[in-house]
Amino acid sequence: MTKRQKMLWFYSACVLTFALSMAAGFFYQIGNSEGEASAPTNTTQEAKAVEATIITKEAELWYYEVNEEDGFIALYEVYDDATKRLVEKTDTPTASLREGDRKLIREGIALPTLEEAQTRIEDFVS
Repeated sequence: MTKRQKMLWFYSACVLTFALSMAAGFFYQIGNSEGEASAPTNTTQEAKAVEATIITKEAELWYYEVNEEDGFIALYEVYDDATKRLVEKTDTPTASLREGDRKLIREGIALPTLEEAQTRIEDFVS
């Protein structure tokens, strides 16, 4: 048998093993879905099952952004999952700002802390 033939037999055996294990898993699922689900045998298994279903990742605050909301200067919290939450909408219309400042605000100004963001807004307002 040549080396190529040996490799072909090896890969064929791997594919066949994979297919059989997938089929076994499929039939196992069908068998369990028809009857009652088997209950965990001890409290440790129960705790792990509950813990696995409860764990969810909360979005973390990434930075603050000075931006525009309905034509007014606004402050947003931006989270690591790309969601934004409006923190404050000022009474200052962006139309009252210089063109360069309006452009900056429309593009969004990212700042690491709430204090820095509020200071930046105060600079635009005054």
